[in-house]
Amino acid sequence: MKLLWALLLASFLSASGLWMSPTAAAATPADSVQIVHPGEGEARFLGGTPVTFKTFVAGDDPDQFSITESPIQPGEGAPFHKHAAESFYVLAGDFEFYAGQPDGSIKTIKASAGDLINIPAGIPHAPKNVGSTSGKLLTITGSDWFQNFLLEASNPAEGEASDLGVPSLAKMAPIAAKYGIEFVDPDHL
Repeated sequence: MKLLWALLLASFLSASGLWMSPTAAAATPADSVQIVHPGEGEARFLGGTPVTFKTFVAGDDPDQFSITESPIQPGEGAPFHKHAAESFYVLAGDFEFYAGQPDGSIKTIKASAGDLINIPAGIPHAPKNVGSTSGKLLTITGSDWFQNFLLEASNPAEGEASDLGVPSLAKMAPIAAKYGIEFVDPDHL
């Protein structure tokens, strides 16, 4: 069943012309349908975490979306934050997604390979790998806000990720704010 969902997602992305390689960003409509194979895409490091762009979008077009792939080590995740709507597709591993509720409480959502988690705009949230092995997430966002944040806050994948360390929230916060991302209670998790 999980394979069926993955195939349906890939078919939708291919049919819509939104599955594009980074080099296909300027493609003409006749050749806009692209495929990005495993291991392909522009690889970068956000601190010590690898991020691979599977699509690139240009401009603030609401009909486009961005997809990134990230391996997440056990115990790692993102700080509690909020921004425009975002979806996560779990490719591998066991995750908990923490989502802020209107009453101030935090809901914990357990997810594993094949699960899709939709986070509405403005909801504080944070994913975390709670498994004992490396996990992998596809992050799907609208328009170009997330990819532009990552491009500015990350480094090209040259050298070793371990040399980069964990990114400082103090350094990332001003970059994040430019793209509508706000860190909320970063010490919570």
